[in-house]
Amino acid sequence: LLTININIFSQQELPSPTGYINDFAGIIPGDYKTRIEKMISDFEKSTTHQIAVVKVSSLNGLDVDCYTIELLERKEWKVGQKGKDNGVVLLISPKEHKWRIEVGYGLEGALTDARAGEIGRQMLDPNFKQGNFGKGIEDCIQSIISAIRDEKIEHKQQEDSIPFEWLALIVIVVVILFGLVTA
Repeated sequence: LLTININIFSQQELPSPTGYINDFAGIIPGDYKTRIEKMISDFEKSTTHQIAVVKVSSLNGLDVDCYTIELLERKEWKVGQKGKDNGVVLLISPKEHKWRIEVGYGLEGALTDARAGEIGRQMLDPNFKQGNFGKGIEDCIQSIISAIRDEKIEHKQQEDSIPFEWLALIVIVVVILFGLVTA
């Protein structure tokens, strides 16, 4: 079934990217679009990670997961840096009431599928039900950025600290040396 869907998809034309925010459905208010673009641009400048928001009018009968993966991987879209695979695509299709956050392999440790789904359910679903597309997307992007930054900070703190095994080894060596000196 996936092969059939991919074959059908490869025959479909994707819209061409226009920047960080690709609102082909025309429903993101300008003030939100400006803030979200700045947020994503600043994040890319400070981390090299790339995020693209894509709103389409319709999935044209295609699976939201396949559509999003195709956007992440297609050469003209290619979100994330080559060799780092550090991109995130947020796809929204209001007509089908579907969304998907697809994460490149290089960021899967920071933003798991489970965490991405949780962010979407917490930030997108309630706002979209109220028609607040701009706020939902802005909150979602802020949460994605926070999740990635928090993981990097946690990972850095772990690198900076001495692992327990090394600490135990140092204590043992000091005790043995102290015993040899006092004997």
